[in-house]
Amino acid sequence: MVRRAADLARKRGTVSGLQLALKLSFPDVPMRVEDQGGVRWSVDRVPVEAPPPSFIVYVDKPIPEEVQAGVARCIEQHKPVGTAYRLRVKAPKKKEPS
Repeated sequence: MVRRAADLARKRGTVSGLQLALKLSFPDVPMRVEDQGGVRWSVDRVPVEAPPPSFIVYVDKPIPEEVQAGVARCIEQHKPVGTAYRLRVKAPKKKEPS
């Protein structure tokens, strides 16, 4: 994190900054961020209807609840201001009865 502090600072508040922070904080946890959009603009200075900005963070393997809490804290710390998010963690496989 210290070595990449300049990159993190430059990208703070962006999806790529969030992805970098998650990768550096949890290098062994496969994650991906899916931006849901929500940014709209108009040259006419007329308010444009848009859904609230949001994103989803997918964790592609089951992880313990303590790690999930750490991921959520990292997201809260590095997410773009004013955005909502969902954290989706892959559920562990259920064991078949013998």
